Amino acid sequence: MSGTRTETSPDGRFEVEYWLSEGLHSQWRETPRVRDLAARRTVFELQDESFDASVEWHEEPGRFTLFVRRWPDGAYGLAVHVDVDAGTVRLGEEEEAQPLAKAERLVVRHFDERRRPARPISIRRGPEPKAPIMERVLDWVSYAFVALIVIGGFALWMGWLPDPAPRP
Repeated sequence: MSGTRTETSPDGRFEVEYWLSEGLHSQWRETPRVRDLAARRTVFELQDESFDASVEWHEEPGRFTLFVRRWPDGAYGLAVHVDVDAGTVRLGEEEEAQPLAKAERLVVRHFDERRRPARPISIRRGPEPKAPIMERVLDWVSYAFVALIVIGGFALWMGWLPDPAPRP
């Protein structure tokens, strides 16, 4: 089942239409599209249904914050600060504002970079621990016994040793 849900800003200027989609384990995602009703245009939209967001309206006109998460790792959230009148967006605690037109690409790239490990993971191991002395001695005795059996069998086969049971 899927559908939509809408939310309007307190001043009536913006409308957020959430596309509802069900994820794993019956968790619902609300993928947003924010429209400026006065200008009749979409100012922000996430098209990938793996995104989930909620909006917080500001008292300053033309400003709001979207709290965005991406599934399946929905534990991490990103605050996307939008200023429609200035035409800018800031991700998280960044000081530098970016053009609002790049907002979707910036958010997607931010989450994609979080998924990739920054560098290959290498596991450093110390030297292998040595087995106890008795275990090592028993290993060498076992190897020597097997070697004697193989050499004795080969010597019998070649006729180098007398037959242990003479035939009548």
